[in-house]
Amino acid sequence: MSAWVIYSTITGEIVISTDGTAAPGAGQAAMEVPAVVKPSRWRVDLPTMALVEVEPPVPDPLVILRRERNRLLIASDWTRLDDTDLTTEQREEARAYRAALRTAPETGALPNPPPWLFPGA
Repeated sequence: MSAWVIYSTITGEIVISTDGTAAPGAGQAAMEVPAVVKPSRWRVDLPTMALVEVEPPVPDPLVILRRERNRLLIASDWTRLDDTDLTTEQREEARAYRAALRTAPETGALPNPPPWLFPGA
């Protein structure tokens, strides 16, 4: 049993893949394919009219580092509140840790948190 893909006639990006009939819109075309495909993994190579697998994007390590840094900053925001039961020493440790988090993209590494900050980690 064959399937159909509807794809952009400009980019070859697959809009929909179905095992039913295909009704392309403006700027689109339909092509019969052997089986239903996942549109995000495939596109139509327009010069050859062949299905080609899309290479998954390689994640940028700096973006991943910044996301984790931001998550850790948010998770440690409570240490900056005045009504916490932190000692002066713990406040200073938290301040230094958060400062190190902010420079993590330049250093390329996340600092180790004080052991009391994330007890379950």
